Amino acid sequence: MSTVKVKLDTRKQLKDGTYPLIIRVHSGGKRRDINLKTYLKENEFDPGTQKVVGKHPNKKLINQKIQKAILQVQQTSLKLEMAEEVVTSEKIKNLVLKSQAKLDFMAYGWQKVEELKQGNHYGNSCIYRDALNALKKYSVKAHISFQEIDNSFMKQLENKMLAKE
Repeated sequence: MSTVKVKLDTRKQLKDGTYPLIIRVHSGGKRRDINLKTYLKENEFDPGTQKVVGKHPNKKLINQKIQKAILQVQQTSLKLEMAEEVVTSEKIKNLVLKSQAKLDFMAYGWQKVEELKQGNHYGNSCIYRDALNALKKYSVKAHISFQEIDNSFMKQLENKMLAKE
């Protein structure tokens, strides 16, 4: 069974007087820290409630980020337990960090194509594959972030595709 705690890592003070916010995972007699890449002053974080307090401008968002991270760690731990694998803090940390790795749109799309194939959804996988190939053909970039895909991007793509026909 693993335990999860959110805390400020007061061992690593930055020049501006803030500390990294971390999730500490204890499991199998060992602990691992997952950096949330959020930095707070000591008076902005309550270790008892494990929440941002005071008048921090992003208090609500950071508290949501904390809850989401805790949930992700707990889900990862439960998945390992259900798969009857040995649950270690190192394994939990690696799986959580791996799932947080940023995928661009194309990488995500190809991953989805493979998932559909494995689930015997060949028709949908072909449609996704064809859409990705068209996007690759008519887009200038090899890697497209999710933030880049907006209405103007789609209009430009549509115009390029219609011009080629």
